[in-house]
Amino acid sequence: MIPQVQQEIVRRLGGLCELSPGVRVGQLVAHLGFLAEDAFGRGLWDLDDEQLLEVIRHHETELTSRQSNVAGRGKGGARKRGQKVRRYFVRRVL
Repeated sequence: MIPQVQQEIVRRLGGLCELSPGVRVGQLVAHLGFLAEDAFGRGLWDLDDEQLLEVIRHHETELTSRQSNVAGRGKGGARKRGQKVRRYFVRRVL
């Protein structure tokens, strides 16, 4: 039988894949490793399951927050910002 914490890790990894569809699983695992080193000073190999779960939860929170911030801005805001960058680029480069 798989321990409950490991079941939750696997379930949440699936959720992270849904939150970041352009990221391959290997990239996601590598990124979690970097986050783990930052949080605990230990790589994935040395983490306890509970620590890995904490890293995954933290990353879920970051991704969810980022998506809600992007959704709150709307497409119009992104276009305006893009137009400003484009105008700056045209003036400076040309």
